[in-house]
Amino acid sequence: MSMEMDNFASEILNIIERNLCEKIEFLMRPGRKRNGGSKLLAEINVTPLVDVVLVLLIIFMVTAPMLQMGIDVSLPRVKSKSIECDRGKTCADD
Repeated sequence: MSMEMDNFASEILNIIERNLCEKIEFLMRPGRKRNGGSKLLAEINVTPLVDVVLVLLIIFMVTAPMLQMGIDVSLPRVKSKSIECDRGKTCADD
């Protein structure tokens, strides 16, 4: 039984290795020739990256002056008393 499992596992590994090698060869194969050069089929599309970077640049350009000026915020006032802790200190002091 153990010998059969070893043969089965090695057969599966061989199939995976063959498929992986075929896919790597397909991706590394030169594509259509343009101007005498070859082009790889595996390319990274950078257009979405450029879009995101430009949007972030615009957001930072808009928010940077606000950090220098600041924004007035009216915070609510609390009318309650401080809570006493076990040691006689207020809990905010801890």
